[in-house]
Amino acid sequence: MIFGEFKRQSAQQQYDQQLIDLSEQGTLTQYIPADKTRHWQDKQTTLIQHTVWNTLESHADTGPLYDLEAQIVCTAWARIDNRDELAQHLAMNATDTTVPDIQFILNSYKKWGEHCVNYLLGDFVFVIWDARKKTLFCARDHMGVRPIYYHLSEQNFLFATTLKVFVDLKGFDLSPSKQWMAEYLTDLSMSFDKTPYQTIQKLAPGHCLIITPNKTELRQYHQLSGETSLQLNSTEEYVAAYQEQLKKAIQCRLRSDYKVGSELSGGIDSSTITAYAAQGIPNPEQNLHAFGFARLAQEPEYIHAISQRHPMAATHVFSNYAISTEAKKQLNRTLNILGYPVEHGNATGHEPFYQMAEQFNIRTLLSGHGGDEFVTTSASVALDEWLHDKKWQQLYHNVKGNPITRVLRVIKRVKKQSQQINPRFAHAFKQRWQHQIINQATADEFDLYQKIMATARFDAGYQRLNDFTLKNRWAPFVSTRMENCSLMAAARKIEYRWPLLDVRLVELFLSIPSEQKYAQGMGRILHRRAIDHIVPHKVTWKATKHMGENKIKHDNPSLYLPELSEELHPNLTELIDPNKLAQQKQYTLPCNNYEKVQVRKNLNNLHWLNQWLETIVKDSK
Repeated sequence: MIFGEFKRQSAQQQYDQQLIDLSEQGTLTQYIPADKTRHWQDKQTTLIQHTVWNTLESHADTGPLYDLEAQIVCTAWARIDNRDELAQHLAMNATDTTVPDIQFILNSYKKWGEHCVNYLLGDFVFVIWDARKKTLFCARDHMGVRPIYYHLSEQNFLFATTLKVFVDLKGFDLSPSKQWMAEYLTDLSMSFDKTPYQTIQKLAPGHCLIITPNKTELRQYHQLSGETSLQLNSTEEYVAAYQEQLKKAIQCRLRSDYKVGSELSGGIDSSTITAYAAQGIPNPEQNLHAFGFARLAQEPEYIHAISQRHPMAATHVFSNYAISTEAKKQLNRTLNILGYPVEHGNATGHEPFYQMAEQFNIRTLLSGHGGDEFVTTSASVALDEWLHDKKWQQLYHNVKGNPITRVLRVIKRVKKQSQQINPRFAHAFKQRWQHQIINQATADEFDLYQKIMATARFDAGYQRLNDFTLKNRWAPFVSTRMENCSLMAAARKIEYRWPLLDVRLVELFLSIPSEQKYAQGMGRILHRRAIDHIVPHKVTWKATKHMGENKIKHDNPSLYLPELSEELHPNLTELIDPNKLAQQKQYTLPCNNYEKVQVRKNLNNLHWLNQWLETIVKDSK
């Protein structure tokens, strides 16, 4: 965790001493612990770093790191994955475990200045104060693994990797955003750059921020390209190229001085990560643990297939995790870690993994998140691409079915070509909208219905697979999940790592032609071919993601949702329809599935917001 202040101009309200006190008095470490805390300060700048040891090199991290000769100081929450490559440019020793990753960041800035981000690979947020230039430089990694939030005014610049820092500052304006709350209630709040607070922004993935006393520049230093530029001679060559980069993406994330954990659902993404980890970690029988849920009927079978093929220290399977009880206990703790209501449910839903990992002193948790959005996409939009390019023979041979049904499916796809909305999604969203508790005035003010229905487009109207990937699947929920999960895991000294969102792997995948990603009615074909030698056949070639029916049944949300108080916070009462809320609080069966899903979401989201407003926001006044 890092946080600090840059005084741009003389200001009545300064926070430097408060920030130091938050660090030294343990206000923050009681929720997000650290192995080492340290700060650096001059007249203009205060930089604070809370370091958690993970890799061998991290034990040598005494950041903030100061270079006296260059008059540059760096604070970072980072893991750099291309130390070997950087070492060649910077005349450093990549294998020297006494040289922490923060040193590579600082030396990169010394050599390349603000363009250092073009050379760094890994999961990072960092802030550099250049005293000679009177410039503060902030950067976030390409895919947005870890968050960095900031407040910018003419007088000062405040930053932190958790919003809880801002919550704990006395005298700081924490006015909640009405629009964010309305969008949170309708599951639209996730954003690359917005937060729940009017005065705080978030640095978007692949962006950097340059601040001087008089100027500010927000710059996007990296953008994924949709050009399919890689041209090889055969399918085998594409598979080999992808396989090599996939192995690198996983291998570089196994660097740790502690035991490693891997999420394992039995699906193709988590199975890939776990299988490669088992081959890449020394003594996996002692040093690798897998964590999974068995809520769906087939999950135990597929989890077992991986565990049997690749021996590990243990496979921890949670078959009947008490979501309701744990959610009630976790709510206040989560608010004190994130500083706002959780936006992605996996962050709190995977709490049993974090608890168990903490018991075994596991400080790395691998996840297959991001596969569906990029490298293991179902890729069915490739059919629309071939249709648009009039590649009729290729289209015909790659749709499902026998010769007759293939013809019918091609005709059906031609008819669907003009659709700009996915009918299945549109029907579901319209049904659920009927049970939203937002009042009409709020819905109109923020165009909520239009925004919800815009998401119902999904894959409709796209004529290129990469366009669909970059304009639809590369969305805020991808980085929001990583932000939320990274902080919740960090509260137990665990570092999340996401190999399938390695920017080099993603860029390679996007550069490969679509015909390598979809074949004969089956998606994920490139990835399947690449992992066939290491992941069991039944997992690799499973036709769908469906794992059977949910074994845990919830017939009534009152069974597991916290009760709402009679008095809602005034900021909420102005957003909701009181009649709908009263009706849903008395929720009874029978009802349809759309209603059940939406009522659960409504009451859960409302409870999070109410608790946040009553505690976090009120206490900051």
